[in-house]
Amino acid sequence: MLICALRELDGFGVREVLRRCGVSAETEHPDRASKRLGQSSVDVLFADVMTPALEALVRTARRAGVPVVAFGGADDPDTALRAIRACCRGYVTRDEPAEKWVEAATITANGGTYLSPSIITHLIEAFQGRADLLSAVIDHGLTEREWEILGLVAEGQTNKQIAAQLWISAETVRTHVSNILEKLETPNRSAAAAKYHTLARAT
Repeated sequence: MLICALRELDGFGVREVLRRCGVSAETEHPDRASKRLGQSSVDVLFADVMTPALEALVRTARRAGVPVVAFGGADDPDTALRAIRACCRGYVTRDEPAEKWVEAATITANGGTYLSPSIITHLIEAFQGRADLLSAVIDHGLTEREWEILGLVAEGQTNKQIAAQLWISAETVRTHVSNILEKLETPNRSAAAAKYHTLARAT
């Protein structure tokens, strides 16, 4: 395990929580965490949700095949959303017991997603009646704008048509589509559209 903490005390605390459950972990400053991921074998990376350039750190971790679990406050769904949209595979709150941190690491290391129960409650309230969008946010880290654009892609619209409808540039649409394909792990627009319809039918 690797812990990326903004404050030394936070890093020490998380390391001790894991140690009490028999899990060894090391701490690293955010400035050096990305380099560390490429130099040694890491099963899971725990990262402070307020880490600067969290998205870039997660991308580096994904390329190294390392899931990222963010940690932060218990009653702040906005920070949890930030972690999800950065494509973290999990979010734990600082006040959760040690075994929950281990559970989060185990689940994400095996390809799953872990969210603290309190955060799930906040997310359900925020997305009440939009199970499709909630699923997209939790499972794939799509932003609301990306979900909107994905829906238009699923309708067969071109980047130019989407840009005109949303009053943004075609280049911005192209960037969004590229991010969508990466997050959904789909090779092309058709595959992404198919996944959109699968999520939409789950409502």
